[in-house]
Amino acid sequence: MCNHLYWVPASTPSGNGQLMLEKWESIVNHVQNIHEHDGQLYTECAHGTLEGRERQKKWLTPGSKVAERFSDIATSTQMKKDVQKLSPGAQTASLEGYHAVINHFAPKMIGFSYHGMLSRIILAALHFNENALRGQATTIDG
Repeated sequence: MCNHLYWVPASTPSGNGQLMLEKWESIVNHVQNIHEHDGQLYTECAHGTLEGRERQKKWLTPGSKVAERFSDIATSTQMKKDVQKLSPGAQTASLEGYHAVINHFAPKMIGFSYHGMLSRIILAALHFNENALRGQATTIDG
């Protein structure tokens, strides 16, 4: 869901709000292994035919409680309003994450010597780069 939220504006450089909304709503079908949609602008998933491991994923069962709850969340009124306003330009979440790591290693409320600050910033950069591509944490249930 997180990747889809980033993909929607990134794959819509025109910033067309209706197209972004239809792409966003396609996730409800996609997680149920349905790759054709009722939209006027976005009628099928862009990934083409799924094969191998992609085809063997665990999909939500259409009509199940989980699928219905997922649909309620993804298609809530507030979500629909927000998705149409997403920026197709560069996303800054990664940069904000990096700044948070710097603040962790070199808090602003504490003064450090030049070498102390340099060491802490280098340590923060090493830590961020090591962990930047880690997968999202999951529970036992997924």
